[in-house]
Amino acid sequence: MYFHGARFSNYEAWLSDPTHIGPSAQVVWPIVGQEILNGDVGGGFRGIQITSGFFQIWRASGITSELQLYCTAIGALVFAALMLFAGWFHYHKAAPKLAWFQDVESMLNHHLAGLLGLGGSNPIFTLNWSKYADFLTFRGGLDPVTGGLWLTDIAHHLAIAILFLIAGHMYRTNWGIGHGLKDILEAHKGPFTGQGHKGLYEILTTSWHAQLSLNLAMLGSLTIVVAHHMYSMPPYPYLATDYGTQLSLFTHHMWIGGFLIVGAAAHAAIFMVRDYDPTTRYNDLLDRVLRHRDAIISHLNWACIFLGFHSFGLYIHNDTMSALGRPQDMFSDTAIQLQPVFAQWIQNTHALAPGATAPGATASTSLTWGGGDLVAVGGKVALLPIPLGTADFLVHHIHAFTIHVTVLILLKGVLFARSSRLIPDKANLGFRFPCDGPGRGGTCQVSAWDHVFLGLFWMYNSISVVIFRKMQSDVWGSIK
Repeated sequence: MYFHGARFSNYEAWLSDPTHIGPSAQVVWPIVGQEILNGDVGGGFRGIQITSGFFQIWRASGITSELQLYCTAIGALVFAALMLFAGWFHYHKAAPKLAWFQDVESMLNHHLAGLLGLGGSNPIFTLNWSKYADFLTFRGGLDPVTGGLWLTDIAHHLAIAILFLIAGHMYRTNWGIGHGLKDILEAHKGPFTGQGHKGLYEILTTSWHAQLSLNLAMLGSLTIVVAHHMYSMPPYPYLATDYGTQLSLFTHHMWIGGFLIVGAAAHAAIFMVRDYDPTTRYNDLLDRVLRHRDAIISHLNWACIFLGFHSFGLYIHNDTMSALGRPQDMFSDTAIQLQPVFAQWIQNTHALAPGATAPGATASTSLTWGGGDLVAVGGKVALLPIPLGTADFLVHHIHAFTIHVTVLILLKGVLFARSSRLIPDKANLGFRFPCDGPGRGGTCQVSAWDHVFLGLFWMYNSISVVIFRKMQSDVWGSIK
């Protein structure tokens, strides 16, 4: 992508006037008339406008010319070749022992300190703290020139780097100091959880499926959080007024988050079938969850039915009243109100928070909380307060419904991956197996694989509703 930006883009022209010139890093060659696909993006450049947000990222990271993009591309190519050689070397010449990948304390220390901690920390240790005042602010809100967060506010993340440098010394390795993850896990015992997390350390260091399942669940959740923050707190300059890119990034991160969470359920089920050993697990947390799986699934099933009837029922009521010409009997802000009072309370709290908790800040963390004025860049709306009303109350209960049904199907697949009343020997049949015919009551679509497959449809439903709602509630426009 860096090479495309260096060779085929209008990056420097876009930098000179990002509000009137569109970003383009792709030009269709004139072969059998295909150049008709190129459009005028402004500044005399003809190409296909991109909606990936790369230009905004490059602008935020300080890249000021296409030459710098060339240098980055060449550097990345050299580094990729180096990694290719390292991959070959560590597979064919000096393959690491499996124990390397089970030393979680060392991995945590190195990744926390090395990957996350090494960010501009020299002035901290030399006590030259005033150095940071040059480029750190704590203003809140958006830069009115770029429509993005103040880059000097974002630079405060180096404070988190310092915390990660400390975190990189937390876990016990060759010396007798620091935490051991096994000890931490085994100390987790409650009055109702039997042996608690005993044995979990061994599961997560020997079953890659269990480890992958946890990581996918956390990364998927984080990706969805990122999707929502990208528009409510636009991190890159001129991102908020590039509406196509805004919607593309939201859609992109929502779908990826959904797929990762379904992947988490898939690998959790594979772990249950292939790696879980019930003979060595007795009365720990996992065993206790499996023993009352019927209660868990039936309660979740009840919650889904309740949410389905009530949330969808409100829409059926509205459709019926509309068809009968009775708008005064519909649920809306202008008729029967169902205001999201708790969400409004949270919004107001956040809008008013800077006055109480951060007197130096000029605005709240996000303009969407309310309490601020509309921000416009180059005559286009960047962001404005998003007040919540009856429509939001209705659609968020649909969100609750679709998410709970997704969880119901996926969790049922995991908890019943090894056995069920109809098929007690599921563990022998594997992760996926076909219908078992009339001898077992025509048990179709009961394997763990089938649950992932069926759960996937509800994930599709869930994310589709989110994206359609996002398109309806976005405020795009220009100010005269």
